Amino acid sequence: MMMEYNCKMLQLKDGRSVFFKFTKSKSGKSFSEKQINNMIELVETYMLRFPRLHISIITDYENEEYQNSEKDSCFDGQAFYSDQVIILNQIKLSQVDFEGADFFKKTEELSSRILDLALKREELLKKLPEYTVDAYIATIMAEIDWGKIELTGKTCDNIFANSWAVRSFEGVMCIKRVLIHEIAHIIANQYELLSEEFLKSTFELYKEQFENIDEFFAECFMTNEFTGKVPIANWIGTFVKRRTLR
Repeated sequence: MMMEYNCKMLQLKDGRSVFFKFTKSKSGKSFSEKQINNMIELVETYMLRFPRLHISIITDYENEEYQNSEKDSCFDGQAFYSDQVIILNQIKLSQVDFEGADFFKKTEELSSRILDLALKREELLKKLPEYTVDAYIATIMAEIDWGKIELTGKTCDNIFANSWAVRSFEGVMCIKRVLIHEIAHIIANQYELLSEEFLKSTFELYKEQFENIDEFFAECFMTNEFTGKVPIANWIGTFVKRRTLR
């Protein structure tokens, strides 16, 4: 049986183009016309912001042209990228909201609470012994629902709080968040950002909380696109602006 596809093209005035090719499924596990149009609009904003950004195709896991072991190993995930290609898990993502606005609002509120707690700890350390402060902070942390996020360290210092905030935004399930994350990977590679000394030295401070520097960058970049209230994400956002304007 021949696979049916919904195909669209984003063509920019400077000659760059992005091909969108998504499978049509009778089971309903495929992207809707509205979801695809939202993706095209979103991708266009990043193509315009980053003149050196090239994405050849955005497709889904059922595209027969991309049947390979890497895709199969990532099938439980939400998406993956390879060079100029982004492949989305349509089975999961076609069933969720594109924007995820309500989830992001709740995440931002909780993240602000964690970051404020880290600042409170810093202030208390100026007056009290560390063991006393951390014992007090631990009682507050015990009341917080950390969800599925697992971080190393039990002290709510700035690194812990910033890491938790970023990871919590990364946990929001919506198409927009996933697509921005994958675009961030491609930006990092095409602008050669991962070799920058600032990024490498910053990652050294956070490496226990993130899988690798690639994921650290993508998650921070994505978080900065949704909120200006997470310091580490803001630093990465500023770094990207300065570096990509060279």
